[in-house]
Amino acid sequence: MDRTIVWSASMTGAVCALFAWTGYRVHAADRATTAALEERVNALAARLEEPRDARIKRDEPETGLDVIEARVEELRMRVARLERPPRVAVVEEATAPVAVAPDDGAVGDAAHTAEFEALLSRMIANGWDFSRSSDEYERFLELARSTDLLDARIDELVACVAASPEDIELRLALARSYEGKLMTVAGPEQGLWGGRAEEPYLAIVELDDGHWTSHAWLGTNYSYYPEVMGKTADALEHLERARELQRSMQPDLEHVRTYLFLARMYERDGKLDAARDALDEGLSVYPGNAELETALARLQ
Repeated sequence: MDRTIVWSASMTGAVCALFAWTGYRVHAADRATTAALEERVNALAARLEEPRDARIKRDEPETGLDVIEARVEELRMRVARLERPPRVAVVEEATAPVAVAPDDGAVGDAAHTAEFEALLSRMIANGWDFSRSSDEYERFLELARSTDLLDARIDELVACVAASPEDIELRLALARSYEGKLMTVAGPEQGLWGGRAEEPYLAIVELDDGHWTSHAWLGTNYSYYPEVMGKTADALEHLERARELQRSMQPDLEHVRTYLFLARMYERDGKLDAARDALDEGLSVYPGNAELETALARLQ
C-alpha cells in the first residue's frame, strides 16, 4: 500500500481517536493525551526531515509529501492548543483594576468549548425540551450562532466518520450535532439540516438494527413530515422497531414518546384500533402517565 496514504490515514485516525476518547471535547489539562499526540507528530516529522536518498532506499514515494507536511503542521497546532493554559485575570494590587489577558478572537477557546459541549450534552439529554432549561437553551443558541464551535464540531466529526465509517458512536455524535444545528436555523434551512441528521441515523441502523435511539429518532422525525410527502410508512417502520426493542429494555420515560408517536401515525394511517392498542401498551408499562392517558382519551 502507498506509504503516503498509510501515513495520512494514521494521522487522521489519531485525531479522531482523540476526539472520540475525550467525549468530543478539548481538555487542556490532559497531559497524557497531549504527550502521546506530540510523540506521534514528532515521529512523523522526523521521517519527513530525512534526506531524500534515505527515503528512496526505503522505496517511499515523495508524491504527496506536501500533504503529509500540512497534516503534521495541523497536528502541531492541535498540540499547542491542548497545552495552552486558560486565560486568567491578574490583580496587581487589592485596589488596582483587574487586568484580563486580551481576547485573541479564537472561537475554539477552551472555556467556551467546554461550556458549549456541556450545554449541547444537556440539550440532547433533555430531548431538546426547551421548557426544562430555557436559559441554557438560549445560551446554547448564543454560542452556536456567534461562534463557529458547532460548525467546527460538525466538520471534525464528518472527517472522523469518513475515516472510521463503522464507528457507531462517531455517527451518533454527528447526528446529534446536526440536530443542534437544526435548532439554530429557521424556515427551509431546518429541512436541510433535518435531512442531514437522518443520514447518520440511517447508516447506524444499517450497521446495527438493534440501535433503539436511531429507530426512535427516525420514526419521530418522519412523523413530522406532512402526510403528502409519504413518510408515514417509514415512520411506522422505525417506531414499531423501536417499540419492539424497548420491550426488552429497562423502562425509561423516554420510551413514552414511542407509544405517543406510534399512536399518532396509526391514527394518520386510519388504524384507530392499533393506535389505542399502542397507548394501552404504554400505560401498562407507565401506568398513570398523563400524556398517554390524554392521548387515549382523545381516541375514545
